[in-house]
Amino acid sequence: MIDIKLLREKPDFVKQKTLEKGYKIDIDSIVQKDEKARKLQIEVDELRRQRRELASSTKGQKPTA
Repeated sequence: MIDIKLLREKPDFVKQKTLEKGYKIDIDSIVQKDEKARKLQIEVDELRRQRRELASSTKGQKPTA
């Protein structure tokens, strides 16, 4: 298994080593997908923070009908 941190920091090194071992892996695609996943995780975390903030600000209030 390839360490994702190594893949992020040294993609060219990982490409070279996987080719030397006879594996054909699209490292660029993996790095792009990882970057996208990290950005999406940041968005999810921000939305959760906003939801918690709204929930705590309405805590104890009577519901409006």
